Amino acid sequence: MILGRNDLARGAFSSSGSRRSPQSVVHVTEAFGGGVYQMLISIARQQAEAGVEVVVIASRRADTPELDRILTDLGEKVTYLEVSGVGLGSQLRQLVQAARRQLVRRPETVLHLHSSWAGAALRLALGWGRTRQRIVYSPHGFSFLREDLSRTRRLLFTAAETVLARRCSGLLLASESETSLARNTLHIKRVAIVENTVDLGTLPARVSRLSEVGPRVVTAGRVTYQKAPWRFSALADALHESARFEWLGDGSKSAKDAWLSSESAAQVSGWLAHAELLRRVAAADVFVMTSLWEGMPVALIEAQCLGLPAVVTNCVGNRDVVIHGVTGYVVDSDEELVLRVRQLIADPDQAEAMGTAALAQRARFSEERLAEGVESAYRRLGALPRVEVPGAMER
Repeated sequence: MILGRNDLARGAFSSSGSRRSPQSVVHVTEAFGGGVYQMLISIARQQAEAGVEVVVIASRRADTPELDRILTDLGEKVTYLEVSGVGLGSQLRQLVQAARRQLVRRPETVLHLHSSWAGAALRLALGWGRTRQRIVYSPHGFSFLREDLSRTRRLLFTAAETVLARRCSGLLLASESETSLARNTLHIKRVAIVENTVDLGTLPARVSRLSEVGPRVVTAGRVTYQKAPWRFSALADALHESARFEWLGDGSKSAKDAWLSSESAAQVSGWLAHAELLRRVAAADVFVMTSLWEGMPVALIEAQCLGLPAVVTNCVGNRDVVIHGVTGYVVDSDEELVLRVRQLIADPDQAEAMGTAALAQRARFSEERLAEGVESAYRRLGALPRVEVPGAMER
């Protein structure tokens, strides 16, 4: 296990006077990469800046950034613990052990679990008695939505989520669509919503809509089954005479060979530093997301906040970000995907108008509101008790 920095207690009171911020929060995930990484970093850093003692416990997988970057992104006020182990089972056991040690030291801490496997393992191990009331779970995309699983396994995951919901104070979700699933499919009532956000200050300036080489259509993310790269490849093949198509990201050789081969009109950039990825998105004309399922994709939020019109598949998360017909299009078929992208390529004025409408939504996704929203969610779920301060007025 690698110990990060600043293992110091920091308690603080929020500015509202009668509402006490959590004195300590322990975040746990086995999926410390991609959108989970970006959101967890943002939450932990803002909580620490507000005076909360914050510990992040994670295991390493293929898309987990290097340790130096993690420590830099978290900042000096957050303690980072990384478990090592061969295989998911070993890593989950170590995550449980590390979280239990933190709870012994901080019995009143909020335990915020991120992603499916860590969420399941820690709720099973720790979700009882008083500890249960302090556990909050964020799935970052429900596992039972995975279309790469058999129907039987998806039903099992649905049942597991329903049962495990009783082993925590509630679910902190990222979108209205996730909330609807929790209430209507899982029949869970104790839910709160805090939409994913981005650091607007890191977004580069938007460049000319049309580059010297013509329109550019991009997507961003790992080349995985979830992202349906074959759809992006087919889109590129259908419209390659009208625009350039680029997948910003990388994946395993087998995934790329299967879905984005050298014969495809779609180009794959390879792994990019986040700043470079944003620069390339800012220089594009249309953003596409072809996912089969999502939580609430940060890459899509970033593209919209950069002023790109977006064409996305109609799945959880995608449809919560894009306002259909205003900031882009939410499509129900591969044929409609081609139609809408062709439409935006052929009509730069419409693309410009939709990009401008997307920019008008930036305040909705501002990172500045994240910490307050999460604290409020903890309280609504009952993980953080109210403490009245004499003479303070409730807002």
